Amino acid sequence: MRRYRVQLLLGAVGEQMSIGPEIESRAEDLEMQGIHAFDALHLAAAESAGVDIFLTTDDRLLRVAKRLSDSGQLAMPVANPLSWLQENST
Repeated sequence: MRRYRVQLLLGAVGEQMSIGPEIESRAEDLEMQGIHAFDALHLAAAESAGVDIFLTTDDRLLRVAKRLSDSGQLAMPVANPLSWLQENST
Protein backbone atom coordinates (compact mmCIF):
# COMPACT_ATOMS: atom_id res chain seq x y z
CA MET A 1 0.00 0.00 0.00
CA ARG A 2 2.84 2.39 0.85
CA ARG A 3 4.55 1.76 -2.50
CA TYR A 4 1.26 2.42 -4.29
CA ARG A 5 0.86 5.78 -2.52
CA VAL A 6 4.40 6.83 -3.42
CA GLN A 7 3.78 5.85 -7.04
CA LEU A 8 0.64 7.99 -7.03
CA LEU A 9 2.66 10.93 -5.76
CA LEU A 10 5.34 10.41 -8.41
CA GLY A 11 2.69 10.15 -11.12
CA ALA A 12 1.84 13.80 -10.57
CA VAL A 13 5.41 14.83 -11.40
CA GLY A 14 6.10 15.91 -14.94
CA GLU A 15 3.55 18.62 -15.44
CA GLN A 16 4.94 21.84 -16.80
CA MET A 17 3.76 25.37 -16.24
CA SER A 18 4.86 28.77 -17.42
CA ILE A 19 6.38 31.18 -14.94
CA GLY A 20 4.71 34.53 -15.44
CA PRO A 21 4.92 37.91 -13.73
CA GLU A 22 2.46 36.93 -10.97
CA ILE A 23 4.52 33.91 -9.96
CA GLU A 24 7.75 35.91 -10.13
CA SER A 25 6.25 38.63 -7.95
CA ARG A 26 4.97 36.10 -5.41
CA ALA A 27 8.39 34.42 -5.36
CA GLU A 28 9.98 37.79 -4.54
CA ASP A 29 7.49 38.21 -1.67
CA LEU A 30 8.41 34.78 -0.34
CA GLU A 31 12.12 35.61 -0.59
CA MET A 32 11.49 38.61 1.65
CA GLN A 33 9.96 36.16 4.17
CA GLY A 34 13.24 34.21 4.34
CA ILE A 35 12.81 31.60 1.58
CA HIS A 36 15.76 31.07 -0.79
CA ALA A 37 15.14 32.23 -4.37
CA PHE A 38 14.75 28.87 -6.12
CA ASP A 39 12.62 27.48 -3.28
CA ALA A 40 10.47 30.62 -3.37
CA LEU A 41 9.87 30.08 -7.07
CA HIS A 42 8.81 26.47 -6.42
CA LEU A 43 6.42 27.56 -3.68
CA ALA A 44 4.96 30.39 -5.77
CA ALA A 45 4.40 28.02 -8.70
CA ALA A 46 2.79 25.46 -6.41
CA GLU A 47 0.46 28.10 -5.01
CA SER A 48 -0.44 29.24 -8.50
CA ALA A 49 -1.17 25.66 -9.54
CA GLY A 50 -3.44 25.22 -6.53
CA VAL A 51 -1.65 22.20 -5.10
CA ASP A 52 -3.18 20.48 -2.07
CA ILE A 53 0.11 20.18 -0.19
CA PHE A 54 3.78 21.02 -0.79
CA LEU A 55 6.13 18.18 0.20
CA THR A 56 9.83 18.75 0.86
CA THR A 57 12.74 17.02 2.57
CA ASP A 58 14.63 20.30 2.94
CA ASP A 59 14.51 20.94 6.70
CA ARG A 60 15.19 24.66 6.42
CA LEU A 61 12.57 25.18 3.72
CA LEU A 62 10.14 23.01 5.65
CA ARG A 63 10.60 25.05 8.82
CA VAL A 64 10.18 28.47 7.18
CA ALA A 65 7.40 27.44 4.77
CA LYS A 66 5.49 25.64 7.53
CA ARG A 67 5.61 28.81 9.63
CA LEU A 68 4.24 30.82 6.69
CA SER A 69 1.58 28.21 5.99
CA ASP A 70 0.50 28.00 9.63
CA SER A 71 0.18 31.79 9.80
CA GLY A 72 -1.90 31.96 6.61
CA GLN A 73 0.84 33.63 4.54
CA LEU A 74 1.16 30.59 2.28
CA ALA A 75 -1.86 29.12 0.49
CA MET A 76 -1.06 25.45 1.14
CA PRO A 77 0.19 23.21 3.91
CA VAL A 78 3.84 22.14 3.83
CA ALA A 79 5.13 18.81 5.13
CA ASN A 80 7.91 16.25 5.00
CA PRO A 81 6.82 13.47 2.59
CA LEU A 82 7.60 10.60 4.97
CA SER A 83 5.78 12.26 7.87
CA TRP A 84 2.87 13.09 5.61
CA LEU A 85 2.61 9.51 4.35
CA GLN A 86 2.75 8.14 7.89
CA GLU A 87 0.04 10.53 9.06
CA ASN A 88 -2.20 9.91 6.03
CA SER A 89 -1.86 6.18 5.50
CA THR A 90 -4.72 4.02 6.62
